[in-house]
Amino acid sequence: FTGSFSPVISTNGNRIAINSNASLVGMSDGNRELFYFDLITNMFTQVTNGPNVPGSNCEVHDINADGTRISFACPQDIHGGNGAPARTEIFLFDTVTMMFTPITDTTFPVLTLGNSIIADGTLVAFDSTVSLT
Repeated sequence: FTGSFSPVISTNGNRIAINSNASLVGMSDGNRELFYFDLITNMFTQVTNGPNVPGSNCEVHDINADGTRISFACPQDIHGGNGAPARTEIFLFDTVTMMFTPITDTTFPVLTLGNSIIADGTLVAFDSTVSLT
């Protein structure tokens, strides 16, 4: 079904990050993508835009205190080389620079879940089914 899922709100209350397969900014292919809503500007911004294929849904996990960094898991080939859609990797998105930072870079299918971000946005913690060392 169409809808928005897993909202997380920044501590200062200015931004909400969500997953959605709805047309929040006028374009939707039915895939679950990552968006954030800025309560100051009253606008949605689409962060990811992957292919509408099974297993390519991105999942938001956390947003830092001032709403400038969003941590999420995604099997899409965001930074070129994560073998999408086979491997889900953890990413950090900076809403100021509009840049993605890969947090993980695994070599085979792995389950990475439950990531959370520290208040200042500089550290991300997460669960993984493989050793990352």
